[in-house]
Amino acid sequence: MGASTLEVLVKRIEQLPSLPTVVHELVEVCKDPNATMGMVEEVIRTDQSLAARMLKLVNSAFFALTSRVSTLHHAAVILGMDALRNTAIAVCTYETLSGCHDNPQFDRRAFWEHAVAVAILAKEVAKKAKFRKPDEVFVAGLLHDLGKVVLDKYFPDEFARALAMCRAKELPLIQCEEELLGFSHCTAGSEVAKQWNFPQQLVDAIGQHHDPAPVGPLSGFVVVANGLAKAWKFGASGNPMLGALAPAAWKSAPLDARTAREIVENSVDEIAQVKALFSGDDEGDQHEPLAHAVVEQADVAARVGTRLAFITGVQAPLHLLPIFLERSRFDVLVIGADGPAVPEEAECIVVQMPEAESAQRVLDEVASKQPFLASLPHVCVGTPCMPGDVAKALRVELEQHASTV
Repeated sequence: MGASTLEVLVKRIEQLPSLPTVVHELVEVCKDPNATMGMVEEVIRTDQSLAARMLKLVNSAFFALTSRVSTLHHAAVILGMDALRNTAIAVCTYETLSGCHDNPQFDRRAFWEHAVAVAILAKEVAKKAKFRKPDEVFVAGLLHDLGKVVLDKYFPDEFARALAMCRAKELPLIQCEEELLGFSHCTAGSEVAKQWNFPQQLVDAIGQHHDPAPVGPLSGFVVVANGLAKAWKFGASGNPMLGALAPAAWKSAPLDARTAREIVENSVDEIAQVKALFSGDDEGDQHEPLAHAVVEQADVAARVGTRLAFITGVQAPLHLLPIFLERSRFDVLVIGADGPAVPEEAECIVVQMPEAESAQRVLDEVASKQPFLASLPHVCVGTPCMPGDVAKALRVELEQHASTV
C-alpha cells in the first residue's frame, strides 16, 4: 500500500466521531497495573447512560450470570476490570458507528446482525478452547468488520464499487478493495482501532481476520466464528464469498463439525437477545435472526432433503460450503477427493477444489470409476465461491434432470 494512500485513509479516519471520553479513560485505567475496581467504577459512573446500557448487557444471555446484577460494583466484582472495559468498548463503538447510510450495496442492518453473530460464536468457540477472556473475544468478533463501516462512510463510492465487483467477478472482497482503494477494510479497521487506543490484541484481531495465518488465539477465534456465521446465514457481511477457513485458525480453535453445529445451535437465542439489546429493541422479536439462521425457502432446492455428495480436495477439519448447503435443505455427505465411493443413492454432486478447473477434473476421474455419477446433476466450484449461486445452480440442474427422467 502506497504511503499516499495510507495518508488519505488516516486523514479520513481523523474525521470519525470520537468515542465517549469515558471509554478512553477506561482503557487507560485498565492499563495501569495499580488500578483498582473502585477506580474503574468511578470512571463508568461519569456516564450514567453508558452505565445503564452496560448493566443491560451484563444481565443478558451473553454473560449467563446465575443472578441479576443491579450495581456496577457487583458487576466489577464478578466480571473484573477488563470485562467492564471490553463491555464499554462494545456498547460505545456499536452506537457510534451503527447509523444508517444510503448505500444500496451494503445493508447495515444485516451487517450488524452478522457482527453480533460473529461476536457470540467467537466467544463460544473461545470457551470451548478454554480461553480465559471470552468478553475480549466478543468485542473482537463484534468489531472485526469495523473497517467496512469506515469505508462505507468515508469512501462510499469506491466501497460500493468494490462490493459490486466482488459479486460480479466472484472475487474476495479484500482483493476488490485493494484494487480500487489501495487498502482493505482490514487495514481501515485496524487503523481506527489504533486511533481509538484499543488494546493491541483487539487491533490485531480486526486487522488479521482475513489473513491466511492469523497470529494469536483472538484472531483465530474470530476467523472461525466469521466462517460459521456466514455458513449458517446469520445476517450478511456485505461479502457473499465463502472460502475455506485458514488452517492456522484451527490451532486456536480445534473444532469438528459436530462441535461447531452444537455451538451454533446453542447460540441462536443468545444472538437474538444480544442483537435486540444492541439495537435498543428490548421488547422486540427475540428470534428475529432465526430468519437468517434457519433454512431458507423451499425454492433453494428442488425438494427438502435432496441427497448431495460433496466431494472436496480442500483439507480442513470443517468445511463451510456443505454447512451452507445443509441450511439450504440438502442432505449432505462430505467425501474427500481420495475418499470412499459415492453412495448410489446420491441425487446430485458438488465438487469443490482450490480451483474450479481442477474440480471438473476430479469429477471426471470419480465418474470414470462410478459411471452412474456422470448422469447426475452437478456443480463444480473453486475456493472461495458464491454459496448462494451454488445452491441456485443445483436447483436448476435438478429441475432440468427431473424434466428429462
